[in-house]
Amino acid sequence: MKDMITLKVTTGQIDGFASVVADATRKKTREELNTFAEAGHLDSATMQRVLANGDKIAAAATKAGMEKLREIASGIFGCLKRISTGKNVVIAATKGTETLASANDVFNYIDSDFNNWGCDKVEEATLETPVEVYEQIEDASYRKIFGGFGQNLDRLRLTTPQIKKFFAAEADNWLREDGWAVYHFLFKVGDNFFVVSALRFADGYRKADVLPLSHESVCSAENRHRFVLPQLDA
Repeated sequence: MKDMITLKVTTGQIDGFASVVADATRKKTREELNTFAEAGHLDSATMQRVLANGDKIAAAATKAGMEKLREIASGIFGCLKRISTGKNVVIAATKGTETLASANDVFNYIDSDFNNWGCDKVEEATLETPVEVYEQIEDASYRKIFGGFGQNLDRLRLTTPQIKKFFAAEADNWLREDGWAVYHFLFKVGDNFFVVSALRFADGYRKADVLPLSHESVCSAENRHRFVLPQLDA
């Protein structure tokens, strides 16, 4: 297999990115200042104090922006590292009826708590959905792992029919080198969030467990669990 050639970033690309960020920052700053002014939180005297501290505000904004840039460039979000970069991973459309509680055509064992906690409900139909696959790189609870994206949890969840479709189509594609993997997915029932842990063993045996997002157990990074989430820039 030929070695991949890594192309160096050009000065033009760097300048182009800097211009895009500067333009977007200028626009957003104006919008926020107008909002503050309209709400009565900003007057001429206050604006002078803001101007006097402009360098501090700029430094804080630059720091936050560089942290986000590093996340995107490295694929690391808190406790997870994206491993699907450059891959087109898509969950097929669902009718909303393909629930996990009755997915005996996909799993050899299904946790009875899917029924006990009311996770067996029909959900909304969904269109094709691009997703990303991440590998766990730091010991953490579910709350810490999903909280590492700094997003509303509704942006990170899938439906149970989508989870079933992904596992049926992709479970064999993201295994560890030793032939097995644990996949985790966030979903929601009513106002409550849950996490599916779907295991694909080296011998092909498949099982699906479920826990509330609030469960305080810690996932070990040593096991390199996979987490599957909607593509956030889709």
